[in-house]
Amino acid sequence: MTTQWLRATSTEAYDIFHTVSFVESNVTQNLSPRSWKYGLQSDNLLTLQQMFGPKTKVSVDYYICALNSTESNGDHLPTEALQREGNNLRWKLNGMKKDDVAIVADVDEKFSRDYLRALQICDLDLFRPGQTCHESGIETSTLVNEGIPSCVSNNRRWLHPDAILGECVDQVGAGGNYSLVEKNVLTSTTNYPLWTANDIRVRSGWRRCSSIKR
Repeated sequence: MTTQWLRATSTEAYDIFHTVSFVESNVTQNLSPRSWKYGLQSDNLLTLQQMFGPKTKVSVDYYICALNSTESNGDHLPTEALQREGNNLRWKLNGMKKDDVAIVADVDEKFSRDYLRALQICDLDLFRPGQTCHESGIETSTLVNEGIPSCVSNNRRWLHPDAILGECVDQVGAGGNYSLVEKNVLTSTTNYPLWTANDIRVRSGWRRCSSIKR
């Protein structure tokens, strides 16, 4: 998490989020060892916890990867998927409710402040209660930044962050009449399984939005 990106993301979301959940790993994306930067009571952690506003709970949980680059067969995404499971647990612990909106994003992916306010205020059919949870999420078409927030690509778009109703989030919407079968073999659009943070990240078939109208 670079300081520039944290400042850019937290400025857009200042005092909007109820909870911000980060999961830090002891390895990089290619499974090379890395040291903890946001350890308990560290200056970095204390600074991070103040960046999103006095009303926002900012949590950092820690993922310890036991794999190395030779054991992963070159596929690092399963490790990332396991790391993201910490977000669901943290959302539950910090009090996410079924009528809240869960947003999954890397630190260099952000909604504008106006977009976040629209998610809070506007009456969106996808975020009304009683969803099947089959397509109850939004994927967005967003700008791509090359390395730092001030360097915006002119010819590329990115399909993150992603947002979904809390009612459809694993650990938060638990209970109800949701199936436990795997999503990739489910054909019914009723009683769909709840979504983990990684499910939300790699979803397909959701409604794509570049703007939200009231």
